[in-house]
Amino acid sequence: MSSAVGWFKGGKAGPTLVFASALTHGDGSGSKDRQVAVPEFRSLAKDGVNRSFAAVYDGRHSPEAAKDAAERLHPILQREDAVVAKNSDEMNWSSEGEERGVQTEEAAMAAALTRAFRAIDEEVIGSLEAHKKRGQTGPLHGVEGLALVQVGEVLYTANTAGTAQAVLCKGGKAVTIAKPSDKGHKEKVADLVDNKLLDEHDTVITVTPVIVRHELEGEACTFVVLASAALTAALKPQQVVDIVDEAIKTSEEGSKQAAAEAALQALQKEATQHGVQNLTAVVALLNWD
Repeated sequence: MSSAVGWFKGGKAGPTLVFASALTHGDGSGSKDRQVAVPEFRSLAKDGVNRSFAAVYDGRHSPEAAKDAAERLHPILQREDAVVAKNSDEMNWSSEGEERGVQTEEAAMAAALTRAFRAIDEEVIGSLEAHKKRGQTGPLHGVEGLALVQVGEVLYTANTAGTAQAVLCKGGKAVTIAKPSDKGHKEKVADLVDNKLLDEHDTVITVTPVIVRHELEGEACTFVVLASAALTAALKPQQVVDIVDEAIKTSEEGSKQAAAEAALQALQKEATQHGVQNLTAVVALLNWD
């Protein structure tokens, strides 16, 4: 097997991502959502290409499924060959040409992301089956998710949510890089228990994700924001970009991490002023240095 080079836009290292994330709930109900950010998402890859992962999870009925997804989805994904570029004989751009290489890469990543989401479904359904066998009702919970995977100069989003959004800042302009699920969330967990439909494994909990591939275009691309439904309902993508961009530019601290934290705080403040009480968000600064 040849070394994993020539995969993901020519094997370029790409930027490192600097994260700040927040989970706030001001309505007293307790948050059912979760968020996760993994700046070093390449423990199994040895090709020098930067990898990172982030996600926001919208829990339904209880926080249990969102908690499970936040803890389990990215470790599952991290073992996928497409993420660590192990099967370079099949994925090498130089042997297939650029267009064919993009198609191969996109198909492999889409399959990997879908398998990871389905694996979470299987775990939740398995838990329901176990409760059913013991004569218990089981945990009635579900989750929608929006995940971001960076490999070099390529971003992938996988979205099972209807309104969560991922927005890239490119030259000060907002670029939406996630598509909502057209199926919506299937809140049928209770029916699964009551009607013995646990054998219907059509991603009942998370729904098959909608995958989007986006190539970064150098230093004009400065940050990405992942946000839950509450924020996207209150602020347009360009408003989100303007708030974050201004906060980064006016940050008094010199580090990228401090700038990311300042940007997140500014976003939280603006969201509160727009009546958003429960906010789940991740700000990722693209460091091209």
